[in-house]
Amino acid sequence: KTLNLGDAASVLGMAIQAPSESAVTSSLDLLRQIGALDEASEDALTPLGFHLATLPVDVRIGKMLIYGAIFGCIEPVLTMAAAMGFRSPFFSPIDKRDE
Repeated sequence: KTLNLGDAASVLGMAIQAPSESAVTSSLDLLRQIGALDEASEDALTPLGFHLATLPVDVRIGKMLIYGAIFGCIEPVLTMAAAMGFRSPFFSPIDKRDE
């Protein structure tokens, strides 16, 4: 949306390894739920969506970071975002436990 390339589904459909249509649909639904896309104006980026597009993190973590900065509680939010950004160090797959 920030590059003004057109509809997300058609642009992604031209990719070398295009994602499935259900993956694109669920991603757009998530962006609408979070408030990054405005469904009333043909999925235009909201101000929140514009800021989320500039952050190199998952949109859920990005929204948490933005709201943490707005409400002045960025330090605990950064700690939670760092913990949520990676999988648990205590999790090990069953087939890799012997290593």
